[in-house]
Amino acid sequence: MIKVDDHIYKWLALATVGLGVLTSTLDGSIVNLAYPVLTEAFNTTPSTVLWVTVAYLLVSSSLALPLGTIGDIVGRKRLYILGFIVFTIGLGLSSISQTIGQLISFRILQGVGQAMLVATINALIVDAFPDKERGRALGINGALVGLGLSSGPFLGGIILDFLGWQALFWTRLPVSVIGLIIAIVILRPDVTQKEKKSYDFAGTLALIVGLSALLLLINRAPIEGLSPLVIILAVSSVVGLIAFPMIEAKTTVPILDLSLLKERLFTSSVTSSMLQFMAQGAFLFLISFYLLNALGLRPIEAGPVLMIVPMTRLICSPISGFLSDHFQSRTISTFGLSVMISGYFVLLTFTTESSMPHIITGLLLSGSGSAIFLPPNNSVVMGSVSRDKLGMASAIIPTARQVGISIGIALIGTIYSLSETANRLSLETQGLQDSQITQMATMSGYKDGLSVSIAFLILAIVISAYRGKDRDKM
Repeated sequence: MIKVDDHIYKWLALATVGLGVLTSTLDGSIVNLAYPVLTEAFNTTPSTVLWVTVAYLLVSSSLALPLGTIGDIVGRKRLYILGFIVFTIGLGLSSISQTIGQLISFRILQGVGQAMLVATINALIVDAFPDKERGRALGINGALVGLGLSSGPFLGGIILDFLGWQALFWTRLPVSVIGLIIAIVILRPDVTQKEKKSYDFAGTLALIVGLSALLLLINRAPIEGLSPLVIILAVSSVVGLIAFPMIEAKTTVPILDLSLLKERLFTSSVTSSMLQFMAQGAFLFLISFYLLNALGLRPIEAGPVLMIVPMTRLICSPISGFLSDHFQSRTISTFGLSVMISGYFVLLTFTTESSMPHIITGLLLSGSGSAIFLPPNNSVVMGSVSRDKLGMASAIIPTARQVGISIGIALIGTIYSLSETANRLSLETQGLQDSQITQMATMSGYKDGLSVSIAFLILAIVISAYRGKDRDKM
């Protein structure tokens, strides 16, 4: 560990965890363009391929909250470093997958590592910065998220075209190793809570079972109907999600302090964030099929187009974070969601003949809206808890993100797959060319899925607008 004064350390710490942010966000965005490619490579369906991402996010979302509490107990630096190790191993194994089942399994391992990273990142940042600079620091972190997301599609497009899908994973191994070494050298050991000897294993199990069963239910129920599997999943999700708060209320060391949910600002901010990410997850799934199947772009051509959305974070997130230190976060966040939904309405007007300026307009609006929304919203979440619960709050932010994206992809991916398949079967009887069938079927699934995602954003706007004023700015 390098010894420097606090002023220098806070920026070194931000840069260090920023590399973790880039590593984890790049992992999600670099795979987005690969959905159609993986569908063909493994001779499977879109509803199966989406589990390359959903399984990854499912594990990450299920474990982030428990791991945030573990970070408070054993040390956030230790957990962050372990996360890098597990994530790196997952990258290597994913690159040598021979079946879709193997790829999904190794992505689950990546998800475990990613959960360790995201559960600690915000807490490490808040630990390093004074309260008055919290919004700015989180805004810069949001910009780094944008950089990771923006570089993913571009790099993914090039890699897919020239090196194949396996290279999406092995080419990132050196960066992951470098990030691990820097974290070991730079980050200060944080104060652990050695007096807490127990851990809430029962609550963790209930949360994992409840969330896993829920996402599987969303994916399988529309396809299988009232099958034995669907019934088991429905019962498991209900039991797990009901048991979780009951367990948390009785345990002495909960992974989620239920008293936080009584805080209107905290609960509303987390809920609106999850809804926003449900819409964003839907977009991430749908846009790749639109660009590759409906427009007929190559991955290397689609990559720069997909960069537009996350690139907006590089500009908007720091500005939004700075403003949130001086003005009501509710105003800024709600404005951001309003801009985002205007972009989604533009996305809904896309056709197979849409011009590039038309497409760019929709992407710019949706991306900048999300970038404006997140920093002030996250600042409220982190600012509403005591420092001994920073790990818990830090984990809640990515948990809301991962759960939201997971539900969005699982639900909208299923809607897309059902709509696309039904329309394809109908169109095949009309004597159309295969390319025409693919285009028209893709557009049907795209519009049906996007319409549902707009409903998520409407609800998020309502919740954000009525969540109340920031206490420190009243």
